[in-house]
Amino acid sequence: HVDQVINCYVTHAPCMRCTKMLMNTGCQNIWYSTASPIDENAKALWLAHRARWTFLDYDDPGLHYDP
Repeated sequence: HVDQVINCYVTHAPCMRCTKMLMNTGCQNIWYSTASPIDENAKALWLAHRARWTFLDYDDPGLHYDP
């Protein structure tokens, strides 16, 4: 069920349309892995209502993940 989604892992930071669609789910956290331009309005909307909008820098040696 979409209301049970807590984390969303995506390649690029979501645009405004995708952010609004994710807001219709139970998702609380967005994790993205490509350092591309961010829609600052989408980010502000998300952070005003949800918990986390985070860039996963896979080049960071301190980042622990299972590839």
